[in-house]
Formats: sequence, C-alpha cells, structure tokens
Amino acid sequence: MAMKSFVVFVFGFIGDISTGNKNLEDAEFMTRHRIS
Repeated sequence: MAMKSFVVFVFGFIGDISTGNKNLEDAEFMTRHRIS
C-alpha cells in the first residue's frame, strides 16, 4: 500500500514536470488523503 502511494506520488510529480498541469495536484491530493 505504502509502495503504491509512493509510486502514485512519483508519477504525479514526473507528470507535473512534463505537463505542468493537474497530475501533481491529483497525486498529491490522493497521497495526502491516503496517509491521513
């Protein structure tokens, strides 16, 4: 589970660098939501 959340966050971060769009926000939101 933790691994999957980490992967989602990393992909979202990379996506943000590539697109500069919503990917990071979505990944960060989901990651924070899961951790909380």
